[in-house]
Amino acid sequence: MAGTSSTTPELLQEGAGLLKQELLLGTEALQAAQALRQALQDTAAGRGTGAALLALEAVLGRLREFHRRLDGFLARAGAERLTAFFARSRPRASGRARSRFCRAPRPSSMRCGASSRRRRPCSSRARRSSISISIS
Repeated sequence: MAGTSSTTPELLQEGAGLLKQELLLGTEALQAAQALRQALQDTAAGRGTGAALLALEAVLGRLREFHRRLDGFLARAGAERLTAFFARSRPRASGRARSRFCRAPRPSSMRCGASSRRRRPCSSRARRSSISISIS
């Protein structure tokens, strides 16, 4: 894929902005779809669903335009997905061993004065979180 092989701070900033906008638009589309579903369930013969449908169509139009901009960005960045772009642009350890210590703060129940400032080894990789959205 054609694009730049290095990531500049401006490219990272633009990618982060696109990621944030994708999350906001996705949330807005989910809310509009839920409102339409509720309107369909609550009304007889689908009356009053026109406004909910128009709101959903407007959000989907903004999502379509967003994806055009995202495709242009990914072409410039030389990546197929935003996750691949950010994974590629992670800073690499330069000849040094990676730290095996977790910098996450301890829960307040585990803090004990001065020792709470010490770094501790991570117990697992389960600290990573994921977000999933479903319409039911």
